[in-house]
Amino acid sequence: MRAAKLDDYVARTAGASAAFIRELLRKAALFATDDALDAPVVEDRHIDEALHELIVAGGDLTKSLLGVR
Repeated sequence: MRAAKLDDYVARTAGASAAFIRELLRKAALFATDDALDAPVVEDRHIDEALHELIVAGGDLTKSLLGVR
């Protein structure tokens, strides 16, 4: 993992459930794998993309299911 904004991500996910964090990291790893030529490395852009997909695109139902307050 090569994410420089870890403190920002911790603040943005404060109060989120363990299930949400697990899904966030899973999605970020999938995005990194899609971009990888060799071994995938999770970067800030992958976490940002995963956060957007879970919170913005996922809508209220996804937030509720994953325990985002």
